[in-house]
Amino acid sequence: MPTAGAFEHEKERIFANSWICVAHGSEVARPNDYITREIIGENIVIVRGRDNILRAFYNVCPHRGHQLLSGEGKAKNVITCPYHASGLQAGRQSRPRPQLRKRGEFR
Repeated sequence: MPTAGAFEHEKERIFANSWICVAHGSEVARPNDYITREIIGENIVIVRGRDNILRAFYNVCPHRGHQLLSGEGKAKNVITCPYHASGLQAGRQSRPRPQLRKRGEFR
């Protein structure tokens, strides 16, 4: 049976450096559709932007760390933090993780 230490090792060595399938594109079929998932202890939101591109982000406000969305639904063009009402664009451009950029998987 795997130990907690083994799982931590796998999170760092395998999952943190690999693509992980989290949903089917049909679950976020239209612009501003979103779903949330917990992946290896991190709360993630997957949103289809107005440009029809799927993006995934940490589901937290960058200012206070408050959860932004829950479940699934249709986001407004601006996702508003429920804590202090600051807004984030629903389809904002993400910053790829440096190790994935090095692998040539992002342009």
